[in-house]
Amino acid sequence: MKRLTLLVLSAALVFSLCVAGVRADSLPAELNNCCTAEEWQILRLVNEQRLEQGLVPYSLFPDLQTAAHTRKQELVTLYSHTRPNGQPWHTAITEAGVGYQTAAENIAAGQPSPETVVSAWLNSEGHRENILDPTLTHAGLGHINEGFLGTSWVNLFMADNCDISGIELSRSSTACPSDGSIRDLDIYIKATCTKHGSCYLPLLEGMCSDFDPNGTNQTVTVTYAGKTAELRLVSEQTLDTSGADSWAVNWLTRADELGLLSQRNRANFTADITRLQFADLAVCLAQQLTGAAISPAPADTFGDTTEEVILKAKAAGIASGYAVETGFEFRPEHPITRQEICVMLSNVITYVENNTAPTELDRSESFRTSFPDASDVADWAVRPVALMCNNGVMSGRTQGDAVFLTPLAHTTLQEGVTLAVKLHDLLT
Repeated sequence: MKRLTLLVLSAALVFSLCVAGVRADSLPAELNNCCTAEEWQILRLVNEQRLEQGLVPYSLFPDLQTAAHTRKQELVTLYSHTRPNGQPWHTAITEAGVGYQTAAENIAAGQPSPETVVSAWLNSEGHRENILDPTLTHAGLGHINEGFLGTSWVNLFMADNCDISGIELSRSSTACPSDGSIRDLDIYIKATCTKHGSCYLPLLEGMCSDFDPNGTNQTVTVTYAGKTAELRLVSEQTLDTSGADSWAVNWLTRADELGLLSQRNRANFTADITRLQFADLAVCLAQQLTGAAISPAPADTFGDTTEEVILKAKAAGIASGYAVETGFEFRPEHPITRQEICVMLSNVITYVENNTAPTELDRSESFRTSFPDASDVADWAVRPVALMCNNGVMSGRTQGDAVFLTPLAHTTLQEGVTLAVKLHDLLT
């Protein structure tokens, strides 16, 4: 079934020649090239209406966005459900490689903002039916500010016996919203569709149960398409650096401001940092640099831990374990060596570059500084250690008149945090 709706061309066409400002919510990194702030806001507004009616919100995915962006460009040339090439609108969906059983399209022109266009659609029976159709599951959004119409808007809808097999949140823990609004948390849901893979939508309060706007230190259950995830809301805490060395205070404060310090890395700064703690730091760093949550590896990846942050580090290629007869161990409570830290940080660079863009770094495999103990670096760690040293992240330790790498030595939590901040600054 393919449905065609009535056209909406509001009176704003005559008067609205520019687009009003839109709140710049963080978009999933995977959507940077296929979704604008205006389009993300349309999805939010449409989903608020669906939640009010007890319906499952729409999610979007890149291929459907491709179809919507094709249609928004075509509306500049021909404001019609018929494409400029004479074909019906829905062929743009199949051309983008998306199969469907049911599809619908809303278009509009002249409205100055997402709020006004969604309002126009809701006040039109045919368009409202598409927005509130319980059989449709995904949406594709398009907005363009070109042509004689001023602005053009498109909302594609579709379903193809889709099923959501799981969901995750862009952040599973965050500070309580200052004004009691879930929206201000700026969190999105990544859902896995059995037909279309990763799909995305903003988190809305209507998806959250057990949420107390005035509460602190609470766990909220987020539900989407029958699947659930937990969101931990905690009181904002001032970092207590009284136990740190004086040189480390500014580094620790900066790390806290960057969102790199989980609860396990906020105390005992002069103690040796463990493999778990540094994996936590590395995952926080990778997620902050890419703007996207990492999906964890299967819970049975390691025989000695099911810590989510370790499973995320494994899934992202940031950390690995030790082979044993029964599989692999991570040994989370073991102190981490300086060369192992360099390997994890090098893997963070690879992960970030794979998900954003290449960076300009010194990638030579020889050390620019001569270290008396350079031969102590394991063969598998030479390249990562050189990468960190040659780019100013890792430095040697002065012993007498010489500076040593001490690759097999352990290091403190405050030193590990400092290295993470240095890499953050190098890549931004």
